[in-house]
Amino acid sequence: MSSKRRILAALVALAALGYGSTAAADNASPSGTAAAKDEKARFAEAVRLYKAGSFARALPAFEALATATGSPNAELYVGYCLNGLERHAGAYAAFERAARDAGSEERYAETRAAALREMAELGLRLGTLVVAPVETPDGLVVTVDGAVLEPAAFGSHRVLEPGDHHVEARATGRNPVVRDVHVDGGETKTVTLYFPQRDTAAPTAAPAASGDRPGAALRIGGFVAAGVGGVGLVTFAIGGLEAKSAHDRLARECSLPCGDSAHEREVERGKSWQTVANVGLLVGGVGALASATLLYFGYRGGAETSVALSTWPGGALLSGRGRF
Repeated sequence: MSSKRRILAALVALAALGYGSTAAADNASPSGTAAAKDEKARFAEAVRLYKAGSFARALPAFEALATATGSPNAELYVGYCLNGLERHAGAYAAFERAARDAGSEERYAETRAAALREMAELGLRLGTLVVAPVETPDGLVVTVDGAVLEPAAFGSHRVLEPGDHHVEARATGRNPVVRDVHVDGGETKTVTLYFPQRDTAAPTAAPAASGDRPGAALRIGGFVAAGVGGVGLVTFAIGGLEAKSAHDRLARECSLPCGDSAHEREVERGKSWQTVANVGLLVGGVGALASATLLYFGYRGGAETSVALSTWPGGALLSGRGRF
């Protein structure tokens, strides 16, 4: 902020602080008038310290004035002092409060504009962290870098200095959840906190799940076999159509069987597609049979069930064994 802008802001702030007391001077008590003059004098002294570069001395004076008067101008200068001390995250929070407290009042228009301008500049240098607990169990306490995060701030943007930050959540009867996150300047990161549920019924449910495992595996195998069988049948259909197409073409162009060299390539093509169709039919049939068998054993269930598929160049054998 330039020196001219700061001087202007200081003059506006002084006028704003004295606005209420001067407007009601006729009805104010002598003690009230003296208090208003004292606040103006304290504000003027704090501004003098700020302009002299004594940010550490000016800061507590502005903080006390902001608390006592609720003035957005005092809060604005809290932000200026914190910024001068390179406490940028705190400065951003102060500017945010100043803009919020200024509201839409015309007399605070310059204050509001200055606060928003400073927030925009700091926003490029600071990181933003959003802490979002998935649930809020009893006794939930969330801390960010050791500072307790109020429940009202869950899911809201929290401006932080760039760097590494430590997020921890604790709740009654739950294991702590810890997250370490690095945030760069101008970056926004979200930390989702989830407490794993305790599965107290797991020991009882485990034997049942274990007993169902063979049946589940067989059912999965049955669906896979059905897919393989479907692919085989599609291959059979395509091969058969192509073989028939070659046969019909040869029948139109020569007397079957065609033995001349001009149609030799077409004859070989037809034979190849016939082989593809035969293999597809074999795979489709075996896949369908395997699928039906696996699904039967899988849904019927069995303590000892096994299915084996054996193939060789001339055929295939599906065998099964089970005890119920």
